[in-house]
Amino acid sequence: MSRYKDNKAKAIIAITIMCIVAVFSLTACASGNMTSIKEKAKENGYDLESVDNRTVCVEDGDAKYYYNIWIFGVSFDRCEIKVEEEGVEVKKGEAIISIENENRNKVRVTVHDSRVLINDDGYEEEQYAVRYYICDKKFDASSIESKTVIDSDVKAEKAYKHVERFLTTEELKDYYNNALIIREQLNG
Repeated sequence: MSRYKDNKAKAIIAITIMCIVAVFSLTACASGNMTSIKEKAKENGYDLESVDNRTVCVEDGDAKYYYNIWIFGVSFDRCEIKVEEEGVEVKKGEAIISIENENRNKVRVTVHDSRVLINDDGYEEEQYAVRYYICDKKFDASSIESKTVIDSDVKAEKAYKHVERFLTTEELKDYYNNALIIREQLNG
């Protein structure tokens, strides 16, 4: 019986060592891939900022595009756009709209609004809100996806209207398409 336990222990140790070697190999490949991606970013006129050991950021205009680095290339994570509302006086805070892939054919559009607005009568109005909606890649109101959660339709519609205060459907599409173009350039 002890011979069986010895073989089992050896097998467990061997498997553990193989797993450790695999992890180190994958990490080495990913870091080598990072060098290649940085070169491709520079070739296309982008400054690449490392967010962490597997996420990079490309700033292009008023948007920041985040990408995950994998062994086989770059995948789009999210786009964050710092936005301003016309004709509104802001005391403090900011509004940021983010676009990220929800699944294969859907995107999630989120507005993070931490502004304090000053109305015409001098009254301060806090906007603190985080709202989102899920839609297809047309970004229009007709494609908003409804969840089975209570009031999800109403919440999604409010989020859509909140985003519309800053960006049009076409502008959202442009930011998303630009994110995909940058991804292709980074993948080379």
